[in-house]
Amino acid sequence: MRRAIVVSLCGAAGILASSGCASAPVPSKQLIQSEAAVKSVEAVDTENSPKARLYLEKARTSLKSARSLIEDGDHEDAHRALEKAEYDARLALAIAKEDQMRAELGRINKEIDALRVRTMEEGIK
Repeated sequence: MRRAIVVSLCGAAGILASSGCASAPVPSKQLIQSEAAVKSVEAVDTENSPKARLYLEKARTSLKSARSLIEDGDHEDAHRALEKAEYDARLALAIAKEDQMRAELGRINKEIDALRVRTMEEGIK
C-alpha cells in the first residue's frame, strides 16, 4: 500500500513538474526590460570598446533566442534567456562607460602634463 502511494505521489510530482513550462506566464515585462537594456547600450559609442561590443552581441543573441522561445511557448527558458540578455547588456554598458571614462582621463592627464611643462617653461624665463 505504501509503495502505491509513493508511486502515485512521484507520478503526480512528475506531472506537475512537466506542466510547469506550459503554465509559466509570458515574460512580457522581462522582454521589455531586456530590450530597453540592449537599446541603452546601442545608444552608447562602443567603437573603442571591443569587450563591450562582445557583451552587446551576447545580449542580442540571448534576446533573439528568448523571442524564439516565447513563440515556441517555452516561457521559463525564455525568462532565463531574457535575464541573461539584460545582464549582458548592463555589463556591456558598464564596460563601454568605463572605457570612455578611461579615455577621458587619459586626455585630461595629457592636458595636465602640457600645463605643467608650460608653467615650468614660463617660470624659467
